[in-house]
Amino acid sequence: LSEAWRHELAPFGVRVVVLQPGAYRTDIFGRNRRVAANAHDEASPYAAWARSLDELATERVQQVARDPQEVADRICAVLEASDPRFRHPMGVGAMSRTLLKRLAPFGLLQRAIARITSAPSGSPGCTHTKNQVPAK
Repeated sequence: LSEAWRHELAPFGVRVVVLQPGAYRTDIFGRNRRVAANAHDEASPYAAWARSLDELATERVQQVARDPQEVADRICAVLEASDPRFRHPMGVGAMSRTLLKRLAPFGLLQRAIARITSAPSGSPGCTHTKNQVPAK
């Protein structure tokens, strides 16, 4: 979407820039948990997966979270730049993801993300396999 806006709005003098922050010490994960509270409801098919992702995010954030002032400083620098580049990955996770997207085939990246974020075994989810049509 951002790429489309960049192309569509450029003739009108509007610059579109994407800041892609990784983990920073903010309350974003707490806010996301409140917004997605129903995903943790045991009746939700996402409950086990949501708990697993929460644990993964909490662990990862504690390991690599950086000072959010870096993001604020980058925003100011981008706003003041006469011709800022389009993408600004920030933090270890975002920079690693950007590098992998450049070097690795999409399918490999997709499988790696699926493996990292997979639902715990025994949790509900898609029960049919590739090329198998679910029963009606």
